[in-house]
Amino acid sequence: MTVDEIFALAQQVHALLPSTRVAPGEPWEPDEQYAVADRLVQLLVQARQIGDLGAEVLAAAICGTLGGWGGRYGSLDALVEEAKTVLTRQAGGASDPFGVRRVPAGELGAAHIACLLDWWLCRDEHDPDPGP
Repeated sequence: MTVDEIFALAQQVHALLPSTRVAPGEPWEPDEQYAVADRLVQLLVQARQIGDLGAEVLAAAICGTLGGWGGRYGSLDALVEEAKTVLTRQAGGASDPFGVRRVPAGELGAAHIACLLDWWLCRDEHDPDPGP
């Protein structure tokens, strides 16, 4: 994906979010979080370079960061937590040596999401289309 394609996809993801306000301590309702994550997965799967796994991980990371959830992703926990750390750092937050993230209150913008998408696409372990 080109930089322009990544940013265009990030803008589409951003537009699907009911709230882009990062508000630590104010979790989303479970049904809302799952519904938003499902819509994000559908959008991200359409971007063939992201892949099904990437769509699940990225949607969970975005909704988990905004919705205030952690450790509810089953076998994807490690990847989602890594993605949430990337997103937290992009949003100006930090994490301590124990993995506790501190997300500053504010807005999650399309540029933050673009950085997360770029991180996923640049992962060594990720090959969306391994070919023959």
